Amino acid sequence: MWKITNNFHTHTSRCGHAFGEDEEYVVAAIKAGIKVLGFSDHTPWPNISQRRIRMDEEMLGNYVKSINFLKEKYKDIIDIHLGLEVEYIDEFVPFYKKIKEEYGIEYFILGQHGEVDENGPYFYNQFANNKEMASRYVEQVIKGMESGLFKYVAHPDHFLNGYRINDYFIESQMRQICQKSLELNIPLEVNLTYPRIAIMQGGVHNGLDAYPFDKFWKIVGEYGCPVVFGIDAHEPDNLLLDYSDEIRYMIETFKLNVVGL
Repeated sequence: MWKITNNFHTHTSRCGHAFGEDEEYVVAAIKAGIKVLGFSDHTPWPNISQRRIRMDEEMLGNYVKSINFLKEKYKDIIDIHLGLEVEYIDEFVPFYKKIKEEYGIEYFILGQHGEVDENGPYFYNQFANNKEMASRYVEQVIKGMESGLFKYVAHPDHFLNGYRINDYFIESQMRQICQKSLELNIPLEVNLTYPRIAIMQGGVHNGLDAYPFDKFWKIVGEYGCPVVFGIDAHEPDNLLLDYSDEIRYMIETFKLNVVGL
C-alpha cells in the first residue's frame, strides 16, 4: 500500500552530481518493483555551462538516445519515460519548447532551484531568510504552473531550506503555491531526498529541518492539492530503499490527496 510503483524523478550522471549508468537505474527500478520509471535529468540551459549541476546542451542528444534505447529494450518489463527537470525562466521558455519538440521529450517537471541574472546563475537558497528571494521563488513556480509546460512541481517546499523564519509572510507564500496547484490541478511532489539520507544513516527524517517540511505539507493537506511522491534518484541504489514509513507518515499525518504511487 505504501510502496512506490511510479517514479518520474530520476537523474543520470550527465548532471555532474549523480552516479551510475542509465541501465543500472532501470535494473534497480525493476528489482524494486517499480512499474513506471521516468528519467528527468537536469535540463541544459542555453549557452550556459554548469557541469556540476546540469548537462551541457551538447549532451542532450546522447541522453535522449540512451533513454529511448532502454525504453525499447525493457518495454515488456517496465514502462520508461523521457523527461527533464526544468527551472521556469521566462527567457528560456522558447528554448525549452524547442528541445521538447526537437528531441521528443515527453514531460518536464518543475524543479525551481534558481535563475540567471546579469552576474550569472544563482540559487535562491544562497540568500538566508531573504523575503525577496522567497517571493521570487514562489512567483516563478506559479508562472511555471500557469505555463502549461509541467507535469508536476518537484520539491515545491525547496525554498524553505533558505527561509527558516516561521512568520505570516512565509505562510502566505506557501498558501499561494497550494492555491495555484489546486486551481490548475497540478500535483505537488513530496521529495524523498532528505528522508533517503535519514534512512541511509539509520535515522528518521525530521520535517522541521529539511524538505518535505511538515509546515508546508500541513497546508497542502488542508487545501487538498493533488500530491505525488518522487524519489529524486541520483544513484541506482536510491530506487531500492524502502520509503514506506515516510510515505505512510506523510499521507496519514497530513491527509494528503495522493494521485499516484
